[in-house]
Amino acid sequence: MRIGEINALEWQDIDFGKMEIHVNGTMIKVAGKDYYKGPVKKGKSRRTVPMLPEIAKRLRNHKLEQAKLRMMLGDKWDPVKGLEHLVFTTMFGKPLMTLSVGRYINSTVNAVNREEEKRAKKEHRKPKIMETFCPHSMRHTFATRALERGIPPKVVQSYLGHSTIDVTMNIYTHVTAELEREEIRKIANQF
Repeated sequence: MRIGEINALEWQDIDFGKMEIHVNGTMIKVAGKDYYKGPVKKGKSRRTVPMLPEIAKRLRNHKLEQAKLRMMLGDKWDPVKGLEHLVFTTMFGKPLMTLSVGRYINSTVNAVNREEEKRAKKEHRKPKIMETFCPHSMRHTFATRALERGIPPKVVQSYLGHSTIDVTMNIYTHVTAELEREEIRKIANQF
């Protein structure tokens, strides 16, 4: 999902019974104004994404923790009007900003790297440093791995909410080129 789509998810969009996530909006912030849930990027972006059991488990736990936090904060829980049931919020119930998500990723990567540097120093080796990345990189990683695992491009297109298969394939042609090379090596063993 796009980060704006994730930030716009409301609990009613999560169907634990059917193990589905319904993508039907994107979080928008206009300078000097408040947040609002706008329409998805394009028609095909409105979609239903299957939910893995581990994701469902984590979302259920998150929902419980969010409810506890809401009760604990009382009047300090202060969501934006019309966005009272967001899945992902700040500590006080406000919508998450895309930049905040990026900063959280960066701080996590930096913490991992500090630990790796300590470990490497103790083990007398060069540290393996993780590069920082933006939230959208995870969407690309998902699509790349899905195609590498043989998930049909039309299914990946559906997951990503691309308007046409051409959009999916133009972005991820490097994956299919590598798969083509791998497949031809398989047939080479026949000769």
